[in-house]
Order: sequence, then C-alpha cells, then structure tokens
Amino acid sequence: MATTPLCCLRAGYSYTWYGDGFIVIGFSLGFSVVISTHREEIGQELFQSRNHKNFLSDVAITLALNQAASCGDNSIKIHDLTELKEVYTIIDVEEEKGTLHQIQWTDDGQLLTVSTLSGGVFTYLARLPMLGEACGTRLAYLTSLLEVTIVNDVEEVRMLYFFRHSMIILYMEASLR
Repeated sequence: MATTPLCCLRAGYSYTWYGDGFIVIGFSLGFSVVISTHREEIGQELFQSRNHKNFLSDVAITLALNQAASCGDNSIKIHDLTELKEVYTIIDVEEEKGTLHQIQWTDDGQLLTVSTLSGGVFTYLARLPMLGEACGTRLAYLTSLLEVTIVNDVEEVRMLYFFRHSMIILYMEASLR
C-alpha cells in the first residue's frame, strides 16, 4: 500500500471520478493517486506516481478509450486505466512552458484539449474515427488525417492518396498478396 506524501495533501489538487467508484486525484506538486470508494478498499491507495516533476494542474478521464490524462510542466501524460503504472503517451507542449492549465476529453474520446494560463488552446486527435466507403469492388478508408487508402481486392491493387499542402500524391502498390 502506497502512502501519499503529506506535502501533497496541503497542495492544490484536481480530481475526477471514473468507473464504479474510483477517483483519480492529481496534486499540484506532480503526484497522481487513484483511490477507491468501495467499502473494503476505503483509505487505500490503489496507485500512485509522480507524473510531473514540478507541477500538475489537471487530470481527466475518457471511458471511451479507457485512459487518464494529466497536464503539468509543459507536457501531457496519458495512462491506460487498466495498467496505470505505464505511461501510454507523452505529449510535449514546447510552446507553453509551465503554463498548461486545464485538460478535457470529448465524450467519445476522439479529441483531447488542453488550455493554458496565457489563453492558448491545444487540441490533439486521440483516436481517428472510422470513415470508409465502398463502391463496386473498391473500398476507401481514412488511414490518417492526410491519407486515404483505396483497396481493390479483385484487381489486387492498393492506392494511397496523400494530401499535402493542397496537392494529392498517388502511390500504387500492384500486388496485395
């Protein structure tokens, strides 16, 4: 069982509920703690880490992706809720050193937005929506924000369309198998 340093209890904090009675608490000194409100686990920390070296300002949860995000210093750190000990992703926001303020996921978990004390807003694509269409024997689907893949299994041809600065670059691969 981990114990939260006493200095964290006096510092500022941010928290959010998730799942069936769990709470993620982010303390301004950089620590993140997960506690449970279940009767048999009350008073016990289920997880603790120092996510940010100097300062943590906010935490947010997306149940759609089953992830937790914290912002502080000049970075965003994302954890998978099933394995909180591992940092899933680190996003450095070099433009706003030490001023990250609040963080929030969209309901579907596709976008993660962080605001800064200076009024800046940064939005990151966390999950690419599934977009696709079929016509005859061809299937087109969005591979990234700048790429569409068109597959024709009957003719065994794959085409990639890259969108760069108002130009379309076509790449064809003759054999799929």
